[in-house]
Amino acid sequence: MFAVILPLPLLLLPLISDPVQQPNCAVEPIAPTAIEAPIQDGFNQRIGAYMQVHQDIEWSVMPHRLWADPEEMVDALESFQTAIREARADARQGTIFTAEVGALIRTRIERRLAACNDTVEDVLAFINEERLKDAPAPRMYEPFPWSLGSAMWPTLLPALPSLPAEMQYRFADRDLVLIDMHADLVVDILTDALPAPGHAGHATHRR
Repeated sequence: MFAVILPLPLLLLPLISDPVQQPNCAVEPIAPTAIEAPIQDGFNQRIGAYMQVHQDIEWSVMPHRLWADPEEMVDALESFQTAIREARADARQGTIFTAEVGALIRTRIERRLAACNDTVEDVLAFINEERLKDAPAPRMYEPFPWSLGSAMWPTLLPALPSLPAEMQYRFADRDLVLIDMHADLVVDILTDALPAPGHAGHATHRR
């Protein structure tokens, strides 16, 4: 009997939890300023270049289809991952999260935490609640280690550049990870995206 099976990461992905949202914390994406706009445009262009590779490979090695055998699906996913690595062999950490993009994201996150009256300690406690002992750190162009947990602090999402449906953000402690969800690959990592705990620039969290 045949059954429709979606790519493995989408099947295993838990729902994103939602912490209590402050009334002064808007949910609309933050529009870039005149200074930020060219930086965000460059980010979008690099995402677009990655997605062109992703789409070309996905349709050739892992088209949407009926899967008779789960092992066949896993083999196709591994072929998908391998083909992306080969096509992006020159990509390194910071290829998409350039220094300018990193500075923009860190600044936006700090402002967002203050606007939402959140603390880094709150965010870290929330995203690490499901973390398993000895969970490995994310590695470039390897599957995301979901043993770190899957929770994302939703009120920070408006501060981050928008992504195509195939990609999502997750935090690994203070690092921001860009994930290709269809391929289950870490595409880039922004270290220290969250400020250090106890950073003086953050308001005290009140619930």
